[in-house]
Amino acid sequence: MRLKPLFSTAAGLLVGALIGATVLLTAGADPQESRDPSREAPVTREQLIQDYGVAPEYLEMRTNDSGETYGSLLISLMEGALVPDLVVVIMDDGSDGYVYASELLGPFAANPQEAVKMAEEQAKNGAQPVVIIARDEQGKPIGTYTRDG
Repeated sequence: MRLKPLFSTAAGLLVGALIGATVLLTAGADPQESRDPSREAPVTREQLIQDYGVAPEYLEMRTNDSGETYGSLLISLMEGALVPDLVVVIMDDGSDGYVYASELLGPFAANPQEAVKMAEEQAKNGAQPVVIIARDEQGKPIGTYTRDG
């Protein structure tokens, strides 16, 4: 199963969308004018299972013994649901695991000015890979996941 590119892309799109929306709002532009609905191609759970070979259990949000949620970042983004505490990833060794969403997504900007500053800083310094501790469903460390910058 090849989820790493799919979930890395989802995380990158989320961060990019947040920064892009913030920049548009800061510039006084209407985000609806920038959107082209004809270019959007919604992906369904069934397509993820059939076309990408994603195991159905990774598409459900569950709760572990500590009360933390775990599941798919992609599904939460697609369906407008809350982001799970632990997000499924393909670890560096190729096996499945979870990482804390807060570690995967990094810090969020508190306001539009901070978002612009963060985007400029990243553009200036370049994106660096980040190694994150990967965990099982219960949050126990089991390996590593490297997030592309």
